Order: sequence, then C-alpha cells, then structure tokens
Amino acid sequence: MRVLVTGCAGFIGSHVVVLLVQQGHE
Repeated sequence: MRVLVTGCAGFIGSHVVVLLVQQGHE
C-alpha cells in the first residue's frame, strides 16, 4: 500500500495515509 500512498501528494496523500492507518494498514 505504500506505493499507492507514495503516488499521492499533498493533502490527499496525507488523508489517504490516515485512512489506511485507521483501517490497519502499515
């Protein structure tokens, strides 16, 4: 999943990271 997060940028990327962490992803 880190590849997907790395592909994102700015606020969207940060928001995606938060959602993934809440769902249990690293």
